[in-house]
Amino acid sequence: KVDDYYQAFGNEGADHAVRRQRAAAMTNAGNVLDGQGKLAEAIAKYREALAIQQEIVAARPNDPQSHDDLFVSYNKLGNALREQGDLKAALTNYQAARAEAEKLVEGSPDDAIRLSYLAMSEENMGVVKSQTGDVKGALEQFQEALKITLKIAASRPQDAGSQNNVSLVHEEVGQTLSALGDIDEARRSLDRKSTRLNS
Repeated sequence: KVDDYYQAFGNEGADHAVRRQRAAAMTNAGNVLDGQGKLAEAIAKYREALAIQQEIVAARPNDPQSHDDLFVSYNKLGNALREQGDLKAALTNYQAARAEAEKLVEGSPDDAIRLSYLAMSEENMGVVKSQTGDVKGALEQFQEALKITLKIAASRPQDAGSQNNVSLVHEEVGQTLSALGDIDEARRSLDRKSTRLNS
């Protein structure tokens, strides 16, 4: 078992690479359990992975890879908690993921991957706020996600995935504006989505 294998290395003072491997193994186990519909067990594994990643970042605060891994852990746990219906806890994890993404973008402001982390966090927070009835808050998050995805798309004009992401966020902005009753702005946002898809 994953736990038995890595437990042999201990926790305190374990080699950094081994601890990263253990966290990755916990995440992978969580993915498998999530795929099997065992959500509570998956969340427990994601929490284990997160705890290890937090310890690694505390020991290596200037290592971008450690912050990358911590972002992934927060995001995975947030997704699982959202799926479980614990929207408050999901939002807390998405906010923590955004904080890690912001640190990464600060160090690499033109890195499309790190910018995509930030856009993903804003978008996830928007989805949760929408689900909890905070439609204005959701709109703010989607608009922030749109700014970032537009920046990524401008730097990668030939990348179909980046262009498609802009269209998807335009749709989220449009739907949220519609929910707020701003039909004209909603239509304009959805028109921009159509223009990108047809270009």
